[in-house]
Amino acid sequence: MKRTILSVTTAICISLVLGILFPGQVMAARNRPGYTRITSITSDSPDTVSLKWSKTYNASKYMIYCKKSGTSKWSRIASVSGKKSKYRHKASKKFPLKSGQKYFYTVRAYNKKSRTYGFYDKKGKSITIADDTMISDENAVTSASMSQD
Repeated sequence: MKRTILSVTTAICISLVLGILFPGQVMAARNRPGYTRITSITSDSPDTVSLKWSKTYNASKYMIYCKKSGTSKWSRIASVSGKKSKYRHKASKKFPLKSGQKYFYTVRAYNKKSRTYGFYDKKGKSITIADDTMISDENAVTSASMSQD
């Protein structure tokens, strides 16, 4: 009985000392955001990709990452509020989208107070961008049929 009380007391003292010496580490573990994963990924046009993900606890921001198929490095393309759970990636000079190319996306939660990132899907979700010639062909057919009427 005395041995049990002594070991519990020792564990409490060690925890208190570590909490005093390393307060940021203890707080960081407590406020770390949870796991985030993409639930939906679509490409409405050759220059946009729409993402939806599951919200998680302790997230003040979500960081959106993208990479081309065949590469290993993720590029952060955006950060959005922790209140949001969707994002639309529109092609730009800095982050272009190429027709027929396969891309991977992932989302990672971030907690500003504890300065920690949550766990995320390291493989990401893939999508192949639609060929833009198909879309322009459909538009040509639509405009031709409209002019005949």
